[in-house]
Amino acid sequence: MLSRLLSCGCVIGAIVFGQEFDVVIRNGLLADGTGNPMQTGDVGIRSGKISAIGRLSGAGAKKVIDAAGLIVSPGFIDIHNHSDFTILTDGNAESMIRQGVTSMIFGEGGSAAPIGGKQADRTAKADWTDLRGYFARVLRNGVSANIGTYVGSSQIWTYVRGSKPAPPTGDELGQMKNLVREAMQQGALGVSSSLSGPPGSWIDTDSLVAMCK
Repeated sequence: MLSRLLSCGCVIGAIVFGQEFDVVIRNGLLADGTGNPMQTGDVGIRSGKISAIGRLSGAGAKKVIDAAGLIVSPGFIDIHNHSDFTILTDGNAESMIRQGVTSMIFGEGGSAAPIGGKQADRTAKADWTDLRGYFARVLRNGVSANIGTYVGSSQIWTYVRGSKPAPPTGDELGQMKNLVREAMQQGALGVSSSLSGPPGSWIDTDSLVAMCK
């Protein structure tokens, strides 16, 4: 079913005649993401942005895409994605884009940063230590999709305590809170947790609450 999807960011409704667009997507079944019934229509794109949605039969275009039999919708957001490291190998994320996914959210439990401290050497190949450095690395490599990330409570825990399951000391908890604060200032969407197995299952409730504050 997803192979029959053509993804596009629909935002407004309009009927435009006699205008020139860079691209017109014609005859698609438009799903605008609001929950309204889908309708057959066209999408006009100019300078990389959607500028009209509706019946655009009177409009010209440098390129016309026939979307008959396809769904034209806003890009999907994958809210639980583990491509935070593999995106550095293939920034095209073609397997996502071809399914209509245009935004990926990383950092479920673990995250790409912070890196260092008492963590194991599984992150030894990373050339960044914090979230700002990770985002800079992604931008240097190039990426076709939108990305965002939480800071993982497990990542914070292993940075400060390594593989020790006992509750943290006051100083260690203070360090954890500082790391969360830094990650939030650098663009983290929030703090995530994955408590079904270690290291997430080692985090006691009080420590998790303190990190989230």
